[in-house]
Amino acid sequence: MSIERVFYVFCAVLGVAVGAVLMYAPESRSLSLGPYFWVLIGVGLFEAVAVYLRGGLAGGPPMTMQTRLIGFVIAVVPIVFLRLTAGI
Repeated sequence: MSIERVFYVFCAVLGVAVGAVLMYAPESRSLSLGPYFWVLIGVGLFEAVAVYLRGGLAGGPPMTMQTRLIGFVIAVVPIVFLRLTAGI
């Protein structure tokens, strides 16, 4: 399985997890970092682990910017959907 597919699945799981936290604990929206920053932190951690497992940046970045943007959208869609269905 390619790193892009693993990243997309990770982003989908991350989006559902953040959406579930917002649904079950709506007061978490008032923390100092917004929920979208939680997604960015998760994506950054994924990329850091991917770079470490590849052995550094010698072969270039593990993912293209297009892959990162698609992954961010994949993570944000469940957050918005869960917030709208929960009425938050």
